[in-house]
Amino acid sequence: MSYETEAIKWEELPADPNITLAVKNHAVLHHKGRLFLLGGSFGRTHRMDVLIYSIEEKSWSRVKHNDDMRPSQVLGRRRGVIMTGTPPSSRNGHTATLVHTRDEHGEERALIYIIGGWMGHHASSDLHILDITNPNTLKWIPTQVDGISPGACNMHSADFIPHLREIFVFRGGDGSAYLNDLHALNVDTMKWRQISTSGKAPEPRADHASAYLSLTKELFIFGGWNGRERLNDLHMLNLETFVWSQPKTGGVSPQPRAGMTLTAVRDKLFVFGGNGTQSTVCNDVHLFDRSKMMFIQVVRATSSMNCDAYKNCETFSDSCPSMDSSQCSMDCNSFSNMDNPNCIDSFVPRVMLHGTSPGRRAGHSATTVGRFIYIIGGSCGADYRSDCFVLDTDSLILPQEAMEKVGPNLISSQLSHLCNSETFSDVVFLVQGRRIYAHKLVLSLASEFFRAMFTNEFKEKADSAEIEIPHCSYDSFMIVIQSIYSGTANMDLIIHPSRINREEDIEQLLEILYLADQLLLDQLKIICQQSLKESINEETVNYLLKASQNANAKLLESMCRHYVRNSMLIL
Repeated sequence: MSYETEAIKWEELPADPNITLAVKNHAVLHHKGRLFLLGGSFGRTHRMDVLIYSIEEKSWSRVKHNDDMRPSQVLGRRRGVIMTGTPPSSRNGHTATLVHTRDEHGEERALIYIIGGWMGHHASSDLHILDITNPNTLKWIPTQVDGISPGACNMHSADFIPHLREIFVFRGGDGSAYLNDLHALNVDTMKWRQISTSGKAPEPRADHASAYLSLTKELFIFGGWNGRERLNDLHMLNLETFVWSQPKTGGVSPQPRAGMTLTAVRDKLFVFGGNGTQSTVCNDVHLFDRSKMMFIQVVRATSSMNCDAYKNCETFSDSCPSMDSSQCSMDCNSFSNMDNPNCIDSFVPRVMLHGTSPGRRAGHSATTVGRFIYIIGGSCGADYRSDCFVLDTDSLILPQEAMEKVGPNLISSQLSHLCNSETFSDVVFLVQGRRIYAHKLVLSLASEFFRAMFTNEFKEKADSAEIEIPHCSYDSFMIVIQSIYSGTANMDLIIHPSRINREEDIEQLLEILYLADQLLLDQLKIICQQSLKESINEETVNYLLKASQNANAKLLESMCRHYVRNSMLIL
């Protein structure tokens, strides 16, 4: 039985009654446990509001500008975050890029670079910078740039490339044409340059998605709209050689779409949502594994999707025809979830998707926080989404077979009164000089190990007056026997994992785990591994990983490796 189950999991965040989002074509980024939402289209209007979401408190707040505050608030009796300086004009379809830099005194600063966007009648070519270094006071700071700017851009993409100290802008549209020129802004010199590349560049497009993969120093461009059709091509720019390529990928590619998101986590890219073909709006997840150069098949673990939840999903743009109920039930990647034994793609690696997926949408935002991706807003036609979801890209899901084994034991709990009782006892264990009385029939029903012990092969040993158990404590072996007779591990240490905080507690659990492995007691073995989960930390992970291998404890090994994978992803 293997516990090496790769899984991702959706979770909907609780709604904040004080803030109604209902926004699309906005920008969101993360800094020190807070998500910053800037601008976007709110129905038929676009604004340049700044909202902050506290991940710890799970609540939103709207940033007030200092000029809009009453005198009593300015004098210090205010609450919340304020903003100073001259904010940009209202817009949507812009980009917001977080850059960490240092001022002339060597102090670290966190700056958000706002580039371009749609102003209502034309695309913008301006640049604005918001200083968010002070958590209580945000400041729009004056900007002065050199070089030739990209010009007007809308529904473009922007990614910060740390080793080059530049923001790369793949142009997209300028309000009248579709473009594919690439520009870079050096954040230290504040100078623009147009980037010269070789290889075959992506064709002109807008409403595409981009992501920078730091492990390989590559910029990816996916999908978009070229003025005639939606695209699903994946392009890669090597940021050391500046050569474009369109890699040959394995697996099943996403359907053509625009307005989706492309998000990098470690060496993987996650595609979510977007406006598809034939009037479809998508809410599917696609996973591209750069190390395998393959789209990994994402398979729903349960049939949690319910089309009735999306009855308001009538169009994917304000001008497109309405969808009937049959179109609403159409899944943008339904073909990739069907197994065909005659198809070579049946052997594509799989990742299980748990939880209830967000409703169909495009123009949403996707923001990486450690291993998590936060999905905010977007729209399905005229229906603007006001919900927030988080996708755990490395969820530790307990396999179903393990869950089933943690149910009632084969031995009725009515036998518990016979545990360590001389009544009807026909076998005695000697542990640390102390006797434990048991019954061969009960032990044999619970464990193949004991069943073998009491057959002819071990009959001479089993028929002896006492069976000595060496290298084991009395307390631990007694817990093992109790678990057999009662159907549970009758010990607070196990049924309350939060108490696993001392070295002796861990050692006793490991001793019970070893015994459970040797005696082939699967239920007790699973309980021990689940209980040890809370004790996995920086100091214990290597020790517990080795112990898991010695005890053939695949679940504990999986949990330890999960911790190691994610310990470097800082929230």
